[in-house]
Amino acid sequence: MALSCGVREGEPSRTAREVAAQRRHLERVQADYGDPAADQRLHGDVAGELPFRDDPLTAYLASRTRFFDTAVVEAIAGGIRQVVVAGVGYDGRSLRYAAPRVTWFELDHPTTLADRSARLARLGIDGAAVAVAADFSVDDVGPRLAAAGHDGSIASLVLCEGVTTYLERAVVVGLLRAVCDRAATGSRLAIDFSLVPTTSRARQSRERLSARVGSQGEPFRFALPAAELPGLLREGGWRVESTDSSESTAFVLASPYP
Repeated sequence: MALSCGVREGEPSRTAREVAAQRRHLERVQADYGDPAADQRLHGDVAGELPFRDDPLTAYLASRTRFFDTAVVEAIAGGIRQVVVAGVGYDGRSLRYAAPRVTWFELDHPTTLADRSARLARLGIDGAAVAVAADFSVDDVGPRLAAAGHDGSIASLVLCEGVTTYLERAVVVGLLRAVCDRAATGSRLAIDFSLVPTTSRARQSRERLSARVGSQGEPFRFALPAAELPGLLREGGWRVESTDSSESTAFVLASPYP
């Protein structure tokens, strides 16, 4: 989770802390560049005293992490020179996968970005990514990316991990359109969505998780039937290339329509 809802000033959300506590123990996709140790240190700082827990959430996070790690490594291997992270939270991929001639743009709420920056400074980590402050519910991220130096004439990889379920549908579509407007030919979008449960087991699992995060001030706001995924992405200007779905989640790779 990468948003600021339910966050007290100067503190990451409980969900962000739980993700960090689990992720620092996960196997990550390897690359011969970057600084994985810096990523681990950031995770440790965010997680604090929270322990690792081997539960269903961990298995889900392992799959999600592998999907987005792979998207980054394959994009960089394919020549991508810009990575846009929509809702970065406390993700450290710009550290772990820092590569020569690749510029990272990290978007999130100003409060979250300020706390993230303070943590990196305190840890002595030189994060070279460009921070772009934006509240997705009210701000058009396109002009903010342009002002930050994003080059709309060359291809980008856009990452949107663990974000859409906390936004209203209209906000999701607006965010997709905004990043698509700056997506040159060859760009890719890696994104995940919560799916409307179709089995009693999946419904019960989602209800339990929804109650858990809702009690922490971070309510779920959006899920959709799997069959509606292509249409939603089309509204935002993107064409589905591949989908990896489970009962409750879809991991999607997409490209902009010509």
